[in-house]
Amino acid sequence: MAASKRACTQCGKKNAVPPARLCPTCKRANAKASKERAHLKRVAETYGISADDYAALVAWSDGRCYICGRRGGRKRLAVDHDHNKAGRESVRGLLCTSCNHYLLGKVAHDDADRLEEIAARAVAYLRNPPGPRILD
Repeated sequence: MAASKRACTQCGKKNAVPPARLCPTCKRANAKASKERAHLKRVAETYGISADDYAALVAWSDGRCYICGRRGGRKRLAVDHDHNKAGRESVRGLLCTSCNHYLLGKVAHDDADRLEEIAARAVAYLRNPPGPRILD
């Protein structure tokens, strides 16, 4: 026999299966809100910016990575920061993981001149790849 359902303590609908006190919809909503609070707490502790500051960065960027323009999607945009500064003065903006971690971190090592040189070489490579000349 199926377990009788009881009223959800949050929304009142009769679809909470004992021993649960919340319906599946409210349980998911609470878990999502809890993850968001934890994220904002970590951002505040790490970078010294409030939830309102973070929301202002997201609104300013329209939820897009500043470099490549992609939306954050399922993953949040990363708070990009200058490793030579501390607190809120270190925050540069919001970037996707690829641009923040790989492009600026691993490829350019946070060096604008190096990034400019690499970008120029990459463009030249794509426009005139050596393979066809060498393998001809």
